[in-house]
Amino acid sequence: MSIRASAVAGYFYTASPQELERQVGYFVSRGGRNPKLRPAEGVVAPHAGYDYSGKTAGVSYAAILKKLESLPKEIPNVTFAVAGPNHTGNGLALAFSPDDWATPLGIVPANRELLKYVLEKAPNAGIDGLAHAAEHSIEVQLPFIQHISRKAGKHARVVALCMGDQSLQASIGMATAFREGAKQYLANRPDEAVLYVASSDFTHFESAISARATDTEAAGLAAQVKYAELDEFVRKKRATICGHGPIAMLACIAAREGWEGQVLDYANSGEASGDFSRVVGYGSIAYYRK
Repeated sequence: MSIRASAVAGYFYTASPQELERQVGYFVSRGGRNPKLRPAEGVVAPHAGYDYSGKTAGVSYAAILKKLESLPKEIPNVTFAVAGPNHTGNGLALAFSPDDWATPLGIVPANRELLKYVLEKAPNAGIDGLAHAAEHSIEVQLPFIQHISRKAGKHARVVALCMGDQSLQASIGMATAFREGAKQYLANRPDEAVLYVASSDFTHFESAISARATDTEAAGLAAQVKYAELDEFVRKKRATICGHGPIAMLACIAAREGWEGQVLDYANSGEASGDFSRVVGYGSIAYYRK
């Protein structure tokens, strides 16, 4: 089995296992104080450096932790379907990773059985490690997944999708593939669960006031599971929401499953840097069973 080595440890987050565990634990514990939290089936989480977006990511993963803790002991195995944008431009337009993933906290195995089912429903996607080799949007989610899974006593695996194609057609297609593939995979596996993470930051390099206005509208559409309207808004506004495709994909899954969404948290890079004239926005959105 091949292993995708960490590409951004020591850059987006610390390479020290002890410090990383402490930092992620702090973010999730802090996020757990959010009064809106309920057990989430899927979340939107940011993927910037932890000094900037870790607190917001911690809220998303505190909601997922609630879900893990609510699962009975007869379901010890959880696969995280993680979709993120392709910042590098390398590889296939819709690329699944074939690899297990290494972080300073250890190895997150790929769920190749689930991947097989999803790929059968996704004729426009393929397996391509090149798209993932230097991409940070999925990697930065993994230490959070490792931490909450261990805390809840669950065994985590991952199916990772890198989306260079963020068209509405691609988002709907991948939502269909994940949803139908997961249902087929879980049909005879009562000890398994599948949860979802859409990795995205929000507006890039605008003032904090301007970014909040754009991001409030976009996050509201996502939380209302209006994925087509979100896609239209991003394109008409020319919004710089780097992972709008993964967000639309997750909102589409939520709409078809009958889940409801909720914006849990919003922040921007200026809160860490002190510069509010040119920020990146970070949002936490969770999807729940009604």
